[in-house]
Amino acid sequence: MQTKRIELENHSPIDIGRSVAGSMAADYIAGSGDLKRTLIVTDREVAGYYLKEFTDSFAGKGFVPAHIIVDGNASSKTLDTLTAVYERLYDLDCSYVIALGGGGVIDIATFAASTFGRGVKTLLVPTTLLSMLESVMMSHATLHFQSQKDIIRVPVQTSYSVIDVAYLKTLPHRYIANGIAQLIQYGLIDNPGLLHALASAKDVAALVEEGLRSGDRIRKIQPELLAFGRDIADAIEGHFRFLKYTPGEALALSLLAMCHSAALHKLFEQLGLPVKLTEVGKDALLKRIAKSLEKQGSEVSLIRIGPEKKPIVQTVPLEAAVRYYDSALSEICHKAGET
Repeated sequence: MQTKRIELENHSPIDIGRSVAGSMAADYIAGSGDLKRTLIVTDREVAGYYLKEFTDSFAGKGFVPAHIIVDGNASSKTLDTLTAVYERLYDLDCSYVIALGGGGVIDIATFAASTFGRGVKTLLVPTTLLSMLESVMMSHATLHFQSQKDIIRVPVQTSYSVIDVAYLKTLPHRYIANGIAQLIQYGLIDNPGLLHALASAKDVAALVEEGLRSGDRIRKIQPELLAFGRDIADAIEGHFRFLKYTPGEALALSLLAMCHSAALHKLFEQLGLPVKLTEVGKDALLKRIAKSLEKQGSEVSLIRIGPEKKPIVQTVPLEAAVRYYDSALSEICHKAGET
């Protein structure tokens, strides 16, 4: 397929295509004259599949960038992971960092680039469906601290992103689910057409573009709705310390709990998404959610499906919010005696 430029207001340029990432990134950096001061941050799995092919595109420009392998798992998004990246940035006196990987790699690379010296320019080459939808729109890089997800934040501003849908061919289904869950959230908030597109297996590049535009609209009109489903999802991930369920699986379960319907349940089964939680009871999750809500005080912000079948933001008493989540969790938690 040909490369297509996606222009979104207040975002750096995004190009989308198939089998184009290396050449597009090399052309972009070659235009700045800083090829020799470029560092690629990637993880072992992505490097095994794609690093040689990616760097070969730079060889045609007369130079192959340095690279560093980091742990791209979400649970490794910690301050400890940054040290090795900082050391390479210092040794190379980098002008550009290329983040080649999923959301974990991109957060680590952009966090390091944004906090090193006066900042290092960053190119994003996402290799997962979720990072194609979310990371290219990011305004902050985030890290975990203990069992708290994304609690350390720093503003970032990327220079350029290239989305290469060919990278999805080697992505395990569990990680495809991360992006699918994000598309479902966008569909429930803004564009029901995304749900129909998922059910009909629409062309992935068109689906990504549609998802990007939907996410951009939400961020402009009512960005607080992007927290829809996050309370339950964060409780699930936090309970298992980010190890049992992927972020997408946790979000998918949360969305099903809060928008339960036969049609959505059928779509989840068609897409291979989980529909029931295992190895945790409702009470444990409810306790974690209540503890988080208590930080807001006696009145809390609650996002739930409104009369028009779309998410709305309401301010309700803490007790009412806890009762709501108690009811929602019943949709995805096994009842006593079930297996």
